[in-house]
Amino acid sequence: MATEGLRLLTFDEWEYACCAGSTTLFRWGDFNPSDCYPNHKGADWKLHLQPNLFGLHIAQNPYDCEIISDKHTVRGGDGGVSICGGMGAFLGWLPLATAYWEPDGLDWLDEDISGHLMRRVIPLP
Repeated sequence: MATEGLRLLTFDEWEYACCAGSTTLFRWGDFNPSDCYPNHKGADWKLHLQPNLFGLHIAQNPYDCEIISDKHTVRGGDGGVSICGGMGAFLGWLPLATAYWEPDGLDWLDEDISGHLMRRVIPLP
């Protein structure tokens, strides 16, 4: 990737890209449904599936972690830990919060990161 002139987002760049100027807990506001999880197929509420104000599809599914330049941290999801752990609806949505990050996330993900999301950045001069 570096040989192509690309790099991964930093911790702060990912958060900025996700929030797109929003100052709320989630990029869509301070609320989430209390009767379903983000990956519930039959839910009518789908605001989290819409692109943010930058047009990015980001932090939409808590199972989908994004690899960033920090080798020990993932953003935009927790691999489904909150949902599978049965921690309740709010904590099932929390990994989609703009400021949420999973420390040591790569320690519990597969060592082969090829199936995980990565946003590549083209640095501008």
